[in-house]
Amino acid sequence: MRIIDGSQVRQHLTYERCIPLVREAMIRFSAGRTQQLLRSILDLGEGRMFGVMPGGVGEGGVFGAKLVSVFPPDGSAEHRSHQGVVVLFDGKTGAPVCVADASEITAIRTACASAVATDALAWMDAEVMAILGTGEQALHHALAISKVRALKAIRIWGRSTERAKALAFQVTAETGVATITCQGAEEAVSGAEIICTVTSAREPVLHGRWVSPGAHVNVVGSSYAGPVEVDNDLVVASRFIADSREGVLKQGAEFLAAKAVGLVDTTTWSARSARFWPATCRAVSRPIRSPSTSRWATSFRTWPRRASFTTCPETGAGHGQDEPSPARPGQRVPDELGRRGGAARLGRDPSYHAAGRQDPGL
Repeated sequence: MRIIDGSQVRQHLTYERCIPLVREAMIRFSAGRTQQLLRSILDLGEGRMFGVMPGGVGEGGVFGAKLVSVFPPDGSAEHRSHQGVVVLFDGKTGAPVCVADASEITAIRTACASAVATDALAWMDAEVMAILGTGEQALHHALAISKVRALKAIRIWGRSTERAKALAFQVTAETGVATITCQGAEEAVSGAEIICTVTSAREPVLHGRWVSPGAHVNVVGSSYAGPVEVDNDLVVASRFIADSREGVLKQGAEFLAAKAVGLVDTTTWSARSARFWPATCRAVSRPIRSPSTSRWATSFRTWPRRASFTTCPETGAGHGQDEPSPARPGQRVPDELGRRGGAARLGRDPSYHAAGRQDPGL
């Protein structure tokens, strides 16, 4: 049996490699070529949880599960909120063949899922990103999303000013993007074109009235029904796009909170998530290079048809049209997109990606 520790995961699972792998995993999940159950969560009390996430790669393919504990931060630099292992089994013999460090896999994969969504949904020329939260995922989101957008500014807000400053310094050093801290969440997201909420908040830290029209939001922190990071206004105003329709309907805290008070339902939410991307999107391959290795990987942008994703059909021009490019109103669509037909995105509502709900693929 092979054992893959955290250092080996970090060495081999780079963002350049992981981003296209996550996208391919989402496509396979969408096409029904993989099996995946909803995560099971055992509540251990005092904010501690144990999660089991099983899945299989088609008939005769590898199968396994991620076993992970989620414990609140204890204030030490060494503590990781998510700790566990990924166990893989041979699809033909049933024998266990690999145990890999789940902490590193989770940290990288979660951020890469947001990068895939951002690449598909955010403005092509988006330059300003806001990150709410200062934990491990905050750093990984800055590193991953900087691979798919040419960012010029990153703003960070967190409850701890010192941690926010330390994170901003690290992000600037590792990405080369000017990164600043903000005194409040509203200040951080004002005018931002990409927003990532990566907190352990139980009540909204992001309000819809703060979000600029056309912004893309990756909502990452909540992984089960209960805690919410964004308010109902943002869910109602956005095109709600999820990793897994079933996952959101059973465990998507923000959607369920808005649904509970009658603001949204499954008929008004198209829920054309990653599960439907192959049927509703057009893809354009784009190379991204690893600065450390100079090797090229292939990332695919998917341009969703607006009608498949909107949560509020009565708003926004161009509803129902094929809009393959997230270009701004009046912005010229690149030639390779223009040849594929369709108008530029006209959206006035934010896109809202409920990331972290599922682990599509092992």
